[in-house]
Amino acid sequence: MSVATACSQNFNAFQTANAAQLSSNIVPKVPRMRRIVTALVSGVAIACTTFSLPALADPFRTTNPRAIDANTEAAFLALFADGDYQRANALLRDAQTTEPLAYAMRASLAYLDQDWDALSANATRTRETAEQLVRRDPLRGHIYIAAGYFLEGAYTVATSSSTVAATPTVLSNLQEVFDNLDQAAEIAPNDPELNLIKGYMDLLLAVNLPFTSPNQAIERLESYAAPSFLVDRGLAIGYRD
Repeated sequence: MSVATACSQNFNAFQTANAAQLSSNIVPKVPRMRRIVTALVSGVAIACTTFSLPALADPFRTTNPRAIDANTEAAFLALFADGDYQRANALLRDAQTTEPLAYAMRASLAYLDQDWDALSANATRTRETAEQLVRRDPLRGHIYIAAGYFLEGAYTVATSSSTVAATPTVLSNLQEVFDNLDQAAEIAPNDPELNLIKGYMDLLLAVNLPFTSPNQAIERLESYAAPSFLVDRGLAIGYRD
């Protein structure tokens, strides 16, 4: 059974639950969601600051690498190596408009700054850019379509008047997240970038849904994800929560 199918079945079961209980169990409270969204998106960015890389490089794969443009990589370095948020933002403005990771980075900065309009805009650009990327690189395209929907869900949680109000949109977004991760897994189930992001998203569910366990996410991170220090960060979240 695919993750998306399982999610759909679980949603149908949850519809019979009390609405207040549904919202408290399914939609993560904002502080916890903020912690995990930050770990997921900015954690991927940190990966690109740890290595001595050429202008175009792939921090996840040692075989069949993909290219990340120099401005995006430099923005990661400015933000995480130097702590220079202004320079990072400036570099991201000059990053390739075809790189969804650059928009995801902008969205993560907006999330940290609680700039909800910027979060919404860049989450959508992450998704739309990834939809274009699918034509050239289906694997990364589907990964970042999922990331875009995930960030759009984070925006809904952050700006909704209540978790009850946020629940339908968040569940719909999660369905899209899992659909696209399943499609990426059909292409390359052991891909390190896919398993890093999917592992973090599995952890998000495991620490917020009462019927799930972090064991599968932990196994995925340990077995297939890279780089190792981001795996360790994910494992720390799993064991802590």
